[in-house]
Amino acid sequence: MPEDKSYLLALHAIPGMRSRLLTPLLQEYSCAQEAWERAAEWPKRLGAAYQKCSERRWEIVPDLVYEKFLASGLQMVTLADALYPPALREIYEPPHLLFYKGELPAPEKLHIAIIGSRHATAYGKQVASWLATALAKQGV
Repeated sequence: MPEDKSYLLALHAIPGMRSRLLTPLLQEYSCAQEAWERAAEWPKRLGAAYQKCSERRWEIVPDLVYEKFLASGLQMVTLADALYPPALREIYEPPHLLFYKGELPAPEKLHIAIIGSRHATAYGKQVASWLATALAKQGV
């Protein structure tokens, strides 16, 4: 995984970091690594909304986040990657990272994503599993 993707993964792992905060942050700095390294200046350069993320950034260890990601068996695609689903790029505030298992479908195939919380409830996980199974049985 290119180094900048590991920093993007670490930024994504900061508690409270959402797309609405990550997008301006990535626009302000030349790359995710620079944004990561200059966290102390986020509130001054980008506003008070970044204060808590700047403080909590110090709780994250990029190497550990990356190791945990590798151990998960997941794959990742970023908004900058050619494999990122084109239709998803067009939505308001598209996610910068998508995590998946298996293979991404060919662009001409129907795509459906189940998007949820990082802290899903047991019921949310159950419903997502049921929906994914039902859709997979239909060839989606």
